[in-house]
Amino acid sequence: MSAGPSTRGRRHQLSFNLLDMSTVSHNNYGLWQHPTNTKWRYNTPGFWPEFARLCEAARFDALFTADVLGIAEGYGGSPAIALREAMHVPINDPMIPVAAMAAATAS
Repeated sequence: MSAGPSTRGRRHQLSFNLLDMSTVSHNNYGLWQHPTNTKWRYNTPGFWPEFARLCEAARFDALFTADVLGIAEGYGGSPAIALREAMHVPINDPMIPVAAMAAATAS
């Protein structure tokens, strides 16, 4: 039984996508404390257009901006770890940074 059509001789395109959130810390727990991290600027007007231009210059194909409602529960069903480590807290509506990024990029 064949697993599907042969891909021999075909060219495939590899896409690079990035996942982020309009928050001080997404899945990089505690990184907001690093002296060179500028994600603390997530709620300033210039951060997201600058971020989008960096992604564009790095040739990313897409940026997925996650949107959540509320504080994630951690181990034991408590939001304590999320609050302590600033994981997804605080978070903004992603439509504002998306609009700013769209205005700052070529495509």
